[in-house]
Amino acid sequence: MNAPALPMLVLAELRKSLLLVLRYPLQPVLGVAVLLALFAAMWFAGTSDPARRLLGGGAGVDPRVLVACFVCWMVAMGAVGHLANAVEEDIKAGLLEPVFLSRHAPWQVLLARSLAGSCTGMLFTVLLLALLTWRLDVPLHLGPATWLALLLLELSLCGLGLALAGMVVLFKRAGALAPLLQLAIGILAARQMSPQADASMLALPVASAIELFSRSLFGTALDAAAVYAVLAWMALGFAVGIGVLHLCVNRARRAGSLTHA
Repeated sequence: MNAPALPMLVLAELRKSLLLVLRYPLQPVLGVAVLLALFAAMWFAGTSDPARRLLGGGAGVDPRVLVACFVCWMVAMGAVGHLANAVEEDIKAGLLEPVFLSRHAPWQVLLARSLAGSCTGMLFTVLLLALLTWRLDVPLHLGPATWLALLLLELSLCGLGLALAGMVVLFKRAGALAPLLQLAIGILAARQMSPQADASMLALPVASAIELFSRSLFGTALDAAAVYAVLAWMALGFAVGIGVLHLCVNRARRAGSLTHA
């Protein structure tokens, strides 16, 4: 694939997403409403009197931690589940075949779809994070470092999304793994999110990106070593995800079940 091809594929996917939003405007509105309702439930559960008693009579869960964990879980929902769900829907509708008839390799088209989903997810997450911080008066640091860390978190999870999409192509009904992965990432964020920096997390995939995002939100300066660690894990995640996707596509092609439900 030549260099300009990937940006063109990403732009085509973004245009497709925009057309779908214009065609079915109620779906994104309901999605936002559900997310806000879930956050409201988390907020009241974390700051209620039972939570204060459970935590020893303090102020409950730190509101900054609640917002940060919710954002991490929301990013995981988009980056891990978006592509797999789209592929599964295309298989059921018989629309996946054009992907494999394209002059581009299937993994390249699906990679462009994943990156386009990350772009729209990043935009939505930025707006929602700014809204929650403003309306709830939560003292979080929103600036270039936070947006950079959020972008790296989004991209660090794309490798998982690509691998999961490959498993959907091969096994067809593997999309149910997405909620499990999203829940695992949410639990990891809940256990790890803290105003105090933890350098040991930089040695782990995914956890390093969550650590970087946590540092940026809570006002800890980002050092170059932390950013480089996240970039290295992100590159490895993309390589593994693309490799798994490519392997699953080839195995499905040899089995003759590439586009069959």
